[in-house]
Amino acid sequence: MMIDPAASGPDTHLDPDRMADLYDGLLDHDAAEAGRLHLASCQRCADDFALIAFGSGLRDLLAPEPIPEAVAIRVEAALHREPPPAEPSAVPQHAGSASTWRARRFRLIGGLAGASLVIAGAFAGISALSSGGGTSASVSSGKGASSYSSAQGDSQAGRAPAAGSDAGSAMAPNALASPDSATGIRARAEQLLKTSTQKTSAQSGPQSDAGSTEKAEAGGIACPPDGFQNTSPLGVTSITYQGQPAELLVYAKPGDDATAAVYVVATTGCTTQSPGHVLYSTEVPRR
Repeated sequence: MMIDPAASGPDTHLDPDRMADLYDGLLDHDAAEAGRLHLASCQRCADDFALIAFGSGLRDLLAPEPIPEAVAIRVEAALHREPPPAEPSAVPQHAGSASTWRARRFRLIGGLAGASLVIAGAFAGISALSSGGGTSASVSSGKGASSYSSAQGDSQAGRAPAAGSDAGSAMAPNALASPDSATGIRARAEQLLKTSTQKTSAQSGPQSDAGSTEKAEAGGIACPPDGFQNTSPLGVTSITYQGQPAELLVYAKPGDDATAAVYVVATTGCTTQSPGHVLYSTEVPRR
C-alpha cells in the first residue's frame, strides 16, 4: 500500500502501523479513541484504514504457503520422539515398592499354602479315624448280624416239623407277629421253607423229603385249612393277622413240586378235624 510521506508524519496523519494496531484492537482505550476521532475527521486516513481492513480478508483467499522440508522433518521427528526417561529419583522408589509388593505376595501365598497343608492333614487324620471306626463297627455289625441270623434260623428250624416227626412240637407260638401285608406273609413263608429245607437236608433217610404228605398225628395241627386236615405242612408258625391270632402254614402244592401253597388260618373256633377259617392264601416258589 502506497502512503503519502506527508500522511506518515507526526501530527498530520495516522501511521499505517498504528492504524493496523487499531484495527487489531492492540491499542489502549485512550489511543484507540484518539485514532477513531482522527479517522472521523481525516478522509485520507479513513481511506487508508479501509484498505487495511479490506486487505486483512484477502489473506484467507491466498494459497497456503508450503512448510519447508527441513521444518517438516524436525516436526515429524519431534512427534515420533520417545518420551524422556523418568527422573532417576523416581525409578528406585518404584522398583522398591514393586519388590516389596512381590515379597508380600509371596509371603501371603506361602502362608496360605501352609494353612492348607495343616487343614488337609487334619482332615486326613479324621478320615483315617472315621474309616477305622467304621470298619470296626462294620465288622462288629456283621458278626452281630451273623449271630442273629444263626439264632433266628435255629429258632425257625426248631418250629418247623420234619417229615415223620411229631408235628405238635413245631407249633411253638411266635412272639413276634408277622406284618399283615402280602409281602410280609410271603417273606415269612419263604423263611419257613428255607428253614425246613436246611433242617431236612441235615437228616438222612426217607424222612428227608420236604414235600412229604404222610398223615399227621392226632392233634398235630391245630387249624389246618380245608383239604389239608391229614397233610403235614412244610412249615408252620403262629402269627397275628389283622389283629386276631392265626397260624401261617406252608404246604407242598399237589401236582407241582416247584410251588408251595401258603395259608393264614384263624385259630379261633377251629379243631384238628374242623377246617379253620382261611384269612389269606398265596403261593411261593420252593427253592
